[in-house]
Amino acid sequence: MLAILLGPVPTLASPCGCSLYQDVFEGSVAHGEAYRHEIPGRLVFALEPSRTGWLATVREPGRHEDLARLTPPLHFAPNPREIEGWQLATPVPAGCATPYGAQAGPGERRDFIFSPEVGRSIAGPASTAAVTPDDLEDIEAFGSGTLWIQGAELAAEAGACPRIETLRFRVEVAVSL
Repeated sequence: MLAILLGPVPTLASPCGCSLYQDVFEGSVAHGEAYRHEIPGRLVFALEPSRTGWLATVREPGRHEDLARLTPPLHFAPNPREIEGWQLATPVPAGCATPYGAQAGPGERRDFIFSPEVGRSIAGPASTAAVTPDDLEDIEAFGSGTLWIQGAELAAEAGACPRIETLRFRVEVAVSL
């Protein structure tokens, strides 16, 4: 795992009147490796390995909850946090049964949102209602980020979806403090 810290941007004023912390970092991972980057103020951005790629997550130390799990779209389409080999293959190999029946996944730019209220006051264990557009606005008001895929090497086996062997990426995050 290689990580290049491009550095935090000084705290700025945000539209909500609160402080806004911004961070930019780059890294690379190989198949099966995890990647972690601390976001000052108690959060960790991570790429967690899957069978053919990674899942982008944001967590608080000591909590299992993925604070970015409510990034839209929530159903029926690839989520930008899912980074899978079939999404980067063009065309998708014959015989590759994609989870969504899609012919292409999200592009190089992948936007995500996160908040420590996910799993607490928003979609927590006692929730009886679906997530609302207002909930998504509240999550995004706390934190958002963009992951750019800068390069990837794929390995393909006949009749199977390709997996990502190496991934190079850049991430920008903004958090209201």
